[in-house]
Amino acid sequence: MELVIKLIFVISLILWGYFRGSRNYKAHIKQLETEEQQVKDILIFATKYPDQSSSLPLDPILVAGSAVISVDHFRYFLSSLRKFIGGNYSVYEDLTLRARRQAIIRMKQQAQKYNTQMIFNVKYQTTPLSNQQQGEMPQVEVLAYGTAFIPNTGLVKDSIAHYEKVIIPEREQSNYQTFKNKYAQIALISTLLLAIYSVMESFFSVSERALRYVNGAPWTVFWVLSGIVAILAWRRSNTGNDKLPLSDKIILSILFIPCMTVAFYFIALRVNTITASPMKEEVYILQENVTLKPKNNQLPIIHFDEQHEYWHAQKTGSEIKISLQRGLLFFYQYDAKPLVAKYDKFHEERRNKNKLKQ
Repeated sequence: MELVIKLIFVISLILWGYFRGSRNYKAHIKQLETEEQQVKDILIFATKYPDQSSSLPLDPILVAGSAVISVDHFRYFLSSLRKFIGGNYSVYEDLTLRARRQAIIRMKQQAQKYNTQMIFNVKYQTTPLSNQQQGEMPQVEVLAYGTAFIPNTGLVKDSIAHYEKVIIPEREQSNYQTFKNKYAQIALISTLLLAIYSVMESFFSVSERALRYVNGAPWTVFWVLSGIVAILAWRRSNTGNDKLPLSDKIILSILFIPCMTVAFYFIALRVNTITASPMKEEVYILQENVTLKPKNNQLPIIHFDEQHEYWHAQKTGSEIKISLQRGLLFFYQYDAKPLVAKYDKFHEERRNKNKLKQ
């Protein structure tokens, strides 16, 4: 159970990183679009020189702009999973795309200060700054630089060279962005809600009883049910134009299925409790193999996978009272709170004896 709680905690942090990172990502995209509009009159060319027919004396000047961009923890987590399943590294493509757009804007802003409207011989240089082998987040610097020509007198004539407006191309439609797909968003939100529900059931339950499954929870059933839910969801996502690629389905399933499985654990307990008859105290006899055999043969034999030290210290044949109930889901559950109190008392007495011996 402790491992499950830790898993829920890690998944919750990853999902929080997704929503926080998405907010910063959208804010940066909006900022880029605003700044691009402000410098849209500054033209950039790959050719080395302006129109040779210009008779004005020109002074060349270097203009440059650089940007350092990093990804958030959630996108880094998804890119790590890509190493195992393969596919397009859209996270890194988007990283370099945003860095290049920011570098172009800053280069144009510098040219704007010199009152020039054209930059020639524009080039880009990309440099990774992080060491991912040491667990650092991916960071990249993009440097955009070119030559702006400033006339000595008067204004530079408008260039007669053929010009196409510089537009940062969007990725092809076939290359999906997981975070913009509606089915992926539903899966992520569902995963977050399931994780929150499981945490609340674990830590903030105000029930007077500590209900447990007799002989353990049917985890295999819960895993299978979670897999079926995921398969049905992905089949539904194949309809229409907004489809998810297989690699993204695998990544989302790795997040969704464990949370759904843990949620089934608590949902089944809750449903069985609501539909069960009142808790009834039954008498069990402790056996030599540390199992509890009921006096009523219609009740299940109980095996405890924990607290063996306590049960071995008890006398074989002694009567143990267990509060049981059975609900609509046809499995038995018991109230572990009285047993937990006995466990605590037993271990406290053992500690006191050890202190006296010392």
